[in-house]
Amino acid sequence: MAFFGRETLAAITLFIGLALALLFFRQLTLLRAVDKAMAAQTWRPVIARPLRATDCRVEVRDGANLFYLKGGVLDPFAQVLARHPRAWLVGPDSRGRVALRLPGIHSPIPLRKAKNADGYREVRPRQTDIDPAAPASEDEVAIRWAKVVRRKTRRWFCWPALLALAVSVGFLRGASDQTAADEASMSVAIAAAAGVLVLLIWALSRWQKGRDAVTLPKLLAAGPWQRYSIRLTSPYRPGKFAFGDVSVAVEFDGMEHPFTLHYASPDVVGYIENTGTIWFAASPHSGGQAIAVGVPGYPIIGIVRPAAPESR
Repeated sequence: MAFFGRETLAAITLFIGLALALLFFRQLTLLRAVDKAMAAQTWRPVIARPLRATDCRVEVRDGANLFYLKGGVLDPFAQVLARHPRAWLVGPDSRGRVALRLPGIHSPIPLRKAKNADGYREVRPRQTDIDPAAPASEDEVAIRWAKVVRRKTRRWFCWPALLALAVSVGFLRGASDQTAADEASMSVAIAAAAGVLVLLIWALSRWQKGRDAVTLPKLLAAGPWQRYSIRLTSPYRPGKFAFGDVSVAVEFDGMEHPFTLHYASPDVVGYIENTGTIWFAASPHSGGQAIAVGVPGYPIIGIVRPAAPESR
């Protein structure tokens, strides 16, 4: 405020807020349109291949129709599509919005039609076979997806926690200055202290949820993929961001052992329910440590920890 002045700072803040609101509204309308289309239509198979230039686009051959899609096709998903150039499609609607499902992945990707793909080249798979004896970190798709998860976790969990901490410090400083200037404004200090407490608790909870996801690339380097039988032992209830914790039982040494699958995605849970197995990047015998789990060659990754013993 000292540098810009209050009016300029307010104008900058308003501009950023309106820009974020516009982006949010645009994404929300896309998700609602895709949700409406999936409720009214059935998935149909199409031939699809990824193309890349400044971003990734998807060439779709739907019968005699050929068109292009743009949106959130990240590199790990493009690699899956490069290995298996087929997909399932819902849409497009009157505004060119579609949902695309890739082989082996449950979660649909909301996309929009693009006018063309001039200058784009076909994406080639970097890895066609996964060596079970190699470290899981050498799985090109898994490690790249782990880095995406780490980046998103920092954005949605760690950075908001640090921002809350910074706001808390600001509240405390403002309250102390106000109280020093006017002893009658103790209520302001009390309200600020209460707000600081709430923000710190919220920040701590966010940090605890995100701390393991930040270390995912390191967790994948713990060892080679190993497949174990697993089953859900509690209902899966994902939260507002489509993730949630769920209790599981992992079978090894001739018996089942309780674990907690943290911040599990629908793709991880769907794979467990469909196959009764999951792949570990380290031995589940490791006591008390976080272990990366997933599916070799797919952007399907989760984190498990041994469940705490029940108190008697």
